[in-house]
Formats: sequence, C-alpha cells, structure tokens
Amino acid sequence: SVEKLPTVLIDKLFNIYNPYGADAVLLIDVTAYSPYTPLTLGVRTKLARVTDGDILWAADNVFSASDISVANAARKHAAALGTDRGSTDLNHTILQNPQRFAGYVASATFSTLPSR
Repeated sequence: SVEKLPTVLIDKLFNIYNPYGADAVLLIDVTAYSPYTPLTLGVRTKLARVTDGDILWAADNVFSASDISVANAARKHAAALGTDRGSTDLNHTILQNPQRFAGYVASATFSTLPSR
C-alpha cells in the first residue's frame, strides 16, 4: 500500500482524471470492520500523484473502541461536533454507532495529511 502505483494504473488514472486537472488520486481500502461492540474499523489510504504514481501520503491504521485511547479520542471528537438537539451529552454513543465511529476514524486519519 505504500509502493509506487503500477504503470498501467497510472496511465488509466491519468486518462480518467487529467481532464479534471487532478494532481493526485486518493485510494482507500477498508482492512478491518466490526459493527458490534467494541467497534473496529481499519483503513489503508494513500494519496498518489496522477502523473507518475509516486505516493505523496499514506496511512494504515486499525481503530478499535476497545483501546482506551481510541475510545477517549472518539468521545472527544463527538463532543466537539455537538448536537442539533441542544446541550445533551451523547458522546458515548459514538462507541456504539458504526457510522459515527467511521466519521471519527476518517477525521483522525485525514488529520495526518501534511498541509500544503
């Protein structure tokens, strides 16, 4: 997942995305998933330059709500989002809701992208 993209794939990506002026393509694989408590979601991501296939950024992580640091970070993420129903504290539900947990995983993963 961190090696340069194959030439055949680079050619296809360049032909598909060049008309849009894309500089890179983001590839994401789900490597682990458990929708039951404790929630688990693994993602492998890489950002590859369209012209030559060089990997600009890559991440490969498994987030499990059974890990106390992951659970606390997910709760903190949920608390920062707030709610449209007032000040009710529902941050514990992120550890029981696969969709909300996936939102945390995406936020945590993509926060490692380097700034331009």
